[in-house]
Amino acid sequence: MGAIGVTGGAAANALAAEADLVLAVGTRLSDFTIASRSLLRNPSATLIQFNAAGFDAAKHGALPLVADARAGIDALDQTLAGWAAPADWTAKARALAAEWNETVTRAMALSNAALPSDAQVLGAVNRATGQRDVIVSAAGGLPGELHKLWRCREAGLAVKI
Repeated sequence: MGAIGVTGGAAANALAAEADLVLAVGTRLSDFTIASRSLLRNPSATLIQFNAAGFDAAKHGALPLVADARAGIDALDQTLAGWAAPADWTAKARALAAEWNETVTRAMALSNAALPSDAQVLGAVNRATGQRDVIVSAAGGLPGELHKLWRCREAGLAVKI
């Protein structure tokens, strides 16, 4: 679905708002990540956090699971083997993702404008990078655009520093 939060994408934010279970892995769930908690709108949602730091694992009233992220995910994967989300939820997620991807494609497309937008610059860089290249962004508006618009080519390679 892509990134969630203030600088996240529409598909991920829409699904997070309705989710009945949110699993956060290795995050502090800062204000940008969950939009000062307004992003997680389902009042009956359960928040579970895997985090190596007990303080961060317990934030926002989460069910804290203090563990190494990889070890915790591996244990969860074994426990939930064979489980799948309901078909209607999966279909909704696919439809929202397709809609968001089309929005990103339009935003990053080349144009005849005198100067390119941030999204167009990111699109050009995204198209020019290799599959295992790493992009680092620091300050200003560009990190938000990068967070929202970057397209990873291989699962598990997105790195936010």
